Amino acid sequence: MSEEKVGLSLVDKIVDASDKDSAILVLKDVADLLHISDDYNKIRAHKDDLDQYKVVLASIKSEFSSMRAPYDMDTLQRIRMDLSFLYSDIVDSGLVYHSNRLKMQYEYTGKTAKAQSYKAVKSDEQLLEEIGKSQKAIELAAGDHESYTEWSRCNSSSYGLFCDLRALQESITLLSHSVSSLINSELVITKQDVK
Repeated sequence: MSEEKVGLSLVDKIVDASDKDSAILVLKDVADLLHISDDYNKIRAHKDDLDQYKVVLASIKSEFSSMRAPYDMDTLQRIRMDLSFLYSDIVDSGLVYHSNRLKMQYEYTGKTAKAQSYKAVKSDEQLLEEIGKSQKAIELAAGDHESYTEWSRCNSSSYGLFCDLRALQESITLLSHSVSSLINSELVITKQDVK
């Protein structure tokens, strides 16, 4: 069936979906046709969780940025505690574990994925007739093979998740240090005022 006919049939299924269950079945069909794997969906779910933590950090940053001298010590202490709890929530949620696990998994399986796609191309006689049997043509076809592109998509997404998570954790740490420094400087000023 041509891609156009498949697309039209999916549009019909989407329009005909009358309840949640039938809509979910259509979405699964779409995911299958787009070659979106369960692994990729898991990575996207972790990315969505990370985005929620980014929203929380943005609200804390906004509150801290809007503060002006003289600073309210109770608010500064609360912001510092919010940052500590946010960092702790990220670690406790398992996001750090999953991010590291996925990054390492896809780093270590790259050669295997390339070899499997190379083997699949070499065993596909019809494809070999189309592209020719030169080593370069086989390597190019292996790079475009479905299994390797899926690995590549998951590898880059897992690495992106890892980098985004590190950046978020560093942002939390830096903001926490800034708040702590401000608290310490306010305490010094208060002590000097008392003398």
